[in-house]
Amino acid sequence: MCLVNAAAKRLQGKGTSVVAMHPGYVPTKLTKFEAPDKMEDGLETYVMLAEGEYDVSGETGRYFDPKKQKGEPLPATEDVGLQEAVVKALEDFTGLKLPGSA
Repeated sequence: MCLVNAAAKRLQGKGTSVVAMHPGYVPTKLTKFEAPDKMEDGLETYVMLAEGEYDVSGETGRYFDPKKQKGEPLPATEDVGLQEAVVKALEDFTGLKLPGSA
């Protein structure tokens, strides 16, 4: 969410919405296929956002929980210093710059 919030601020007013979502605790190799949620449930929010079923144009920086629910990210993700540290670390690692970075 730190990266999402930083990108949302940099791209505000440019016709781009930035959102994050959590697919839920779904059965994968990582969970040894023992997670309680169904794989299909993990797709609902992806499909909703990709198909434009939910208009996020006014909600850049939004976080979505599984099953199409608006979520509440951790308050620490609002820390601008932490956001900038995450952006810098990722830019240094990848060699790519987030639009609006110095």
